[in-house]
Amino acid sequence: MKHTLRILLAAFCVFCLSAPRASAAGEPTVVKAPIVRVDMFKNGFAVVTHEVAAASSQILIDGLHNPAHGTMWVQSQAPVSMKFFNREEKEYKDTPLSSMEILESLKGQWVEITLANEDTAEGVLKGVTSDGAFVVLESEEGTELYKAADISGLYADKKIRASESKETITRKPSVLLTSGSGKQQKALISYLTRGISWAPSYRLDLFDKNKGRLQMNTVVRNELADMDNAEFFLISGFPSIKFKDVSSPANADTSWSQFFSALSGSSYSSYPGAMAQQMLVNAPRSMDFAVSSAIDAPDVPTGDFDVHYMPAGKHSLEMNQALVLPLGDESISYERVVEWSIPDNADAFGNYRKTGSFPDESELMQDVWDAVKFKNPFKFPMTTAAISMYQNNAFLGQSQSLWTAPGQEVFTRITKAMNVKVDHTESEIQGKREDVRISGSAYTKTQVKATVTVKNNRGRKDKIIIRRHFSGRLLEVSGSPQKFLLPEGATRLNERNKLVWETELDPGKEVQYTYTYEIVF
Repeated sequence: MKHTLRILLAAFCVFCLSAPRASAAGEPTVVKAPIVRVDMFKNGFAVVTHEVAAASSQILIDGLHNPAHGTMWVQSQAPVSMKFFNREEKEYKDTPLSSMEILESLKGQWVEITLANEDTAEGVLKGVTSDGAFVVLESEEGTELYKAADISGLYADKKIRASESKETITRKPSVLLTSGSGKQQKALISYLTRGISWAPSYRLDLFDKNKGRLQMNTVVRNELADMDNAEFFLISGFPSIKFKDVSSPANADTSWSQFFSALSGSSYSSYPGAMAQQMLVNAPRSMDFAVSSAIDAPDVPTGDFDVHYMPAGKHSLEMNQALVLPLGDESISYERVVEWSIPDNADAFGNYRKTGSFPDESELMQDVWDAVKFKNPFKFPMTTAAISMYQNNAFLGQSQSLWTAPGQEVFTRITKAMNVKVDHTESEIQGKREDVRISGSAYTKTQVKATVTVKNNRGRKDKIIIRRHFSGRLLEVSGSPQKFLLPEGATRLNERNKLVWETELDPGKEVQYTYTYEIVF
């Protein structure tokens, strides 16, 4: 039977085959160490637990996933030692042949070649010139040379081999477990590493009569290893992890110099920053939307510490896959308010800011916002995450929720209150300026009178909350606001104060408050 195969010289497929090495008599038992549990933080780190089991005193497993220094521990019935090393393993791969190698393999065979201009030539392939520029054919008419670059296809009487199997030796990180009892039954290996994390979010639906619904879900993205029926726990809180960025010196590819260099650069801050444990991360490329009901499981007890473990069930997740899980769904009662926050004219060090020098967040706080207040309805803390607001399935806005214990108040902004007009003015009181000396230094003391005005141009009554931060000693104020003396002013030249007014404002109505304070500069 004639086998023909057209070879397009520009394209080849690679097929990889691996032959596992069987354990010989007297060698350690090679077993898999699946991940059975993952306790994940929100900053890319997680504590993973492998389970190994075999009726042998020595067990050989593939390497672990870069354990962080001081976090790797083995739990077993008997003491277990661990040896980390790179073991050599033979693999057989089908390596594609180049076009010249394929032509050389057909030397002495009858072939038919097709040229770029669609002409054909046939004969016995004698070989290829040493520079690879010409293919030599011998036909009844004699010996002919054809430019290799002009050949677009080739036919042969025999089956053309486009690849050949080659033996390669790879160095695979491995761990040898040796049981002190002489017979290993089962062991759990846990350690901190990076590669899997969770990114929670909330949806707040606002209904009529101040009723609403709060839902919580999370995206779990796996960039660590394939997992089959592993138990997931979601951690919120802000634990100190001193050596999270330091690879354990037990890792086969971690040298002492690398270890000590990383050790000297470790810090208490969370990766990649203090807020990383609290904020969201990227959306996944592919998602598996879970359709099961929200998980209703008791908290994992952590004593009296503010670290919360949320059971999230058992899941199978391959590398680079993501899972979206529902975590909570509760009804709420909310209060709608209009918030106006006026920042301090001075920074935390008592230095007065120039116009336009406010940090971004302070600039935002000078605007007036529609907001809602409600209590955390879950039996577990709300964590720092994105929260999106909807009304009648229409998107209203997105804000950020902060850590809030069960039953405590949540305050979240929705959108700017464009039809609530505000004004804040300050002026120095004439004749109140005087020179003073404090601790031997010369200063000026004066008094400032300020006015805040709010007008409701809406067609409904609104509850207005006005917050004003200022530096100086409060002398008098109208409207009976709440008064707070802030601790950061204790070591400054001027006190730091906060006033909070709350009032109900009818449509078309206006309210005005005044306050006077003394300041030294």
